Amino acid sequence: MRYGVSEEPDMTKPTITYGHGFLDDCTAATLASWIETEAGVVATMTVSNDDYFVIAGTCDNVADEYVYYERDITNISTTINPKLLVRWKTSAAANGLQAKINVTYDDASSTETTLGFSTSWTTTVISLPAGKTVDKIRLIADDNPDTIAAGTFYVYFDFVLICQGIFTWPFVSGGVELEGFNNNQYLKIPSKVGNATQYLGGDDSTIRVYGDIDSTGLDAAGAPVINSGWHGRWTTHDAEAFYQILHNMNTEPWEWFTSDVASMKVTVDRVRISQAKTDMNLLSYELNLHEYRLGSAGVETNLERFGII
Repeated sequence: MRYGVSEEPDMTKPTITYGHGFLDDCTAATLASWIETEAGVVATMTVSNDDYFVIAGTCDNVADEYVYYERDITNISTTINPKLLVRWKTSAAANGLQAKINVTYDDASSTETTLGFSTSWTTTVISLPAGKTVDKIRLIADDNPDTIAAGTFYVYFDFVLICQGIFTWPFVSGGVELEGFNNNQYLKIPSKVGNATQYLGGDDSTIRVYGDIDSTGLDAAGAPVINSGWHGRWTTHDAEAFYQILHNMNTEPWEWFTSDVASMKVTVDRVRISQAKTDMNLLSYELNLHEYRLGSAGVETNLERFGII
C-alpha cells in the first residue's frame, strides 16, 4: 500500500490506446475498401447501425469453407506500431463460422490469429512482430469444424486498430467515474398537479479518471520515501502519454479505453496536469473522456454498450 493511499487489490488497472498507425472503424465509409474472396462459403459483408461490419456466410459442404475480406493499407512499421486491437463477435457460440484476422507484411509473410467464437463483443489485443511492414489486413469468417455443411452464420467486426501502444495505469490514487445522462423533459400540464415526463433519448456518457502521478511510499521501517511510485513515466517525461493523446485528437478520432466501470471508444475532452504548490515534485492529473459512437446505443444491451460483459 502506498503512503496515504488505500487501494483495493482486485481493482483492474485502466488502459487507453495511443498513437494510431491505422484505423478502420468498420463503417459504410470504409466498406468498399475491403475486397472479397470466397472459398466455398457464399457470403456478403454489410454495415449495420453505421457502426460495424456483418459478414453473412452460408455453409453447404463438408470441405474447409471460408471467406475473407482484404484491405491494402498504407504500409506501416510494426516497430513503431506493434499493437493490433480488433473488436469482434460471432452469431454462433460454436459449430459455425468463427472469426479470424490475418496481417500480411510486405515480405509476403503473415500473422494469422484465430479469434474463435464469442456471442458477446470481445476485444482482442495482438502483438505484432518487430521489424515488419504491414501491407494488407484480412477479416476472415471460417467454418469450424469443417464438417459444418448447412446453415447461415454471422461474424461481426467493430474496428481494427494498429497503434503505438496501450498505456496501462500503474495505479489510480483518485478514481474512475462514469456519468450517464438521459434527456427527460418535464412538461407542465394545465390543471395537473405535477408534470408529464417525456423521454427524449440519451446523451453520451462521460468518464473521469483522476489522481496523483507521483506518490509517496513507505520504506521497510515505515518512513516516507519521497517521489517513489509511478512518476507518470511513459518515455522520458511525466504524463507524456496524456499529452500525446490530447494533442493527437486531430488525427485520432477516438481511443479504446478499458476499466472496471466501462470499456468503450472515447474522445478526450479535457486533460488537466497540476503541479502542487506545497510540493513541486508532486504532479496530479485529470482526464475527462467522452463516449464515442456513430450508431445508436439503443440496438445494444447495456452490457455491450458499457463493455462490462
